[in-house]
Amino acid sequence: MRLKPIRIFIPTGVLMDIKMPNMDGLTATLNIKNSFPDANICIVTDYGDCKTKDAARDAGAKGYVLKEYLFSLRNVLFAGS
Repeated sequence: MRLKPIRIFIPTGVLMDIKMPNMDGLTATLNIKNSFPDANICIVTDYGDCKTKDAARDAGAKGYVLKEYLFSLRNVLFAGS
C-alpha cells in the first residue's frame, strides 16, 4: 500500500472500507496504524459480523460503523476532540 498521501497530509480521520481492490481495508488499517499510531480510523462497511468487527479492532480501527448508520461517524471519529 502506498502511504505517501497519508505521510504528506496526515489526516484527522480515515474512513476505511473493508472490501477494496489491491488490498483489503483491514490490512490497510494495520499498515496505517503501524506508520501513524495516532491515526483515527473508522471502518465503514456492510459486514456486521462479530469476526469482522474483532478483526477491525485488532487492526487498530477506532470504530466500526455499518454503512446504513453513516451518521454515527462523527461521534466515532471526533469523540473526545
